[in-house]
Amino acid sequence: MATLLFDIGNVLWSDEAGDALTLANIGAVLRERGRLVTEEEIAAAQARAVADFAPSPWRTVIATLCGGDAVLAAEVTREVRARWDALSDAEYAGFTTPFASTAPLLGALAAAGHRMVLARDNSPRALLRLEALDLLRHFAVKEVSETLHLAKPDLRFYLALLAAAGAAPADCLMVGDRIDNDILPARRLGLRTLRLRHGSHAAQEPRSPAEAPELTVDHPDQLATGIARLLASSDV
Repeated sequence: MATLLFDIGNVLWSDEAGDALTLANIGAVLRERGRLVTEEEIAAAQARAVADFAPSPWRTVIATLCGGDAVLAAEVTREVRARWDALSDAEYAGFTTPFASTAPLLGALAAAGHRMVLARDNSPRALLRLEALDLLRHFAVKEVSETLHLAKPDLRFYLALLAAAGAAPADCLMVGDRIDNDILPARRLGLRTLRLRHGSHAAQEPRSPAEAPELTVDHPDQLATGIARLLASSDV
């Protein structure tokens, strides 16, 4: 049986609405501090951050729009994060609704005996949300970046997850939406890779063949078939 590493955002649920809120909050916080920015400027900064493989695009957007003012950037970053953390449970749930195919996919993989591992840059709140959705039980390793004190694309993040799962890289499949944070580090460690092209990083492209996923799908409903195809083509 295989060990499957799953990103959460844009794999198990869509991050599009949450990302839009974050960008809107960046603009609002900057304007409150006298830095007038347009939606077009924010969108352009986001597109550059994605194209440049910035590990945390929203932080990079803030740094770009602050024009080198590190003090202002730090202040804006704290406030934007605080506004996200201040969302009520009901509001947070509205930004983290699973794809219709998520529960059946995880249930089928678990029933087939596959071991599943979370691989997500996130706060522990995401774990509570998955538990409330009755999805967390499918995962043998339930860690996120803030519980590991490591973050993507640091290879140590992935090595820590593999160690917790007791799995060798060659026996694992990474399922993610981003080339930079999911596919590239997984490939460097020797994991197989499946990309769901969805959300803010859908336009991101590999810069070389070494960064390309083995397989790309364009809709969450295609994940089950994609996973089955990759597992059938190897000893994973």
